[in-house]
Amino acid sequence: MIKSIGLAYPEWEAYFRSFIPELKLFQVGDNIHDYKLMIFPGGADVNPAIYKEKNTSSFISVIRDTTELNILHQCINAGIKIFGICRGHQLINAATGGKLIQDLHHEDTHEISWMQDHDVRSFFPNYVNSMHHQGYSIPKISPDLTAIAVEPTTGVVEVATDFKNILTVQFHPESMGSKSIKFFDWLTNVWTT
Repeated sequence: MIKSIGLAYPEWEAYFRSFIPELKLFQVGDNIHDYKLMIFPGGADVNPAIYKEKNTSSFISVIRDTTELNILHQCINAGIKIFGICRGHQLINAATGGKLIQDLHHEDTHEISWMQDHDVRSFFPNYVNSMHHQGYSIPKISPDLTAIAVEPTTGVVEVATDFKNILTVQFHPESMGSKSIKFFDWLTNVWTT
């Protein structure tokens, strides 16, 4: 059986389909074992209650948090590959024991500093597009994740992984032109094998 590449929530679905035409939106009742990769896209803030903090400035969707957390835990338990972007990067960190900075003002494009060599580096070597309300720094990272790249001025984690099934990025690879095509080809055809 050919396994699917899933999208955990319909945010930015059209962008992802332009790189992954066979993308399948995860639906209630789907068997998680039918997927080889689940993408958690960007969007609204993550509820601070998930990481046991009071909401001071977060714009949340309880329905979305509940939906995505359910799918995320299914993926973790089943050993399905997980890729988080922006909100997905933040949600995965919070759901696995990390915390977030609730009000992070970030410029549109900035340099990143690679802390460890990783395949992702070959696609996004120096600059990324990143404009977010939330994020996390190394002191707030989940014990299950390792920072691969940070923004050198603020220390915000831009790429994190567990070196097995989880890869997350704070920036938006789906809107980085020709780099996006090569990256999503690697993600869906190499990283998931």
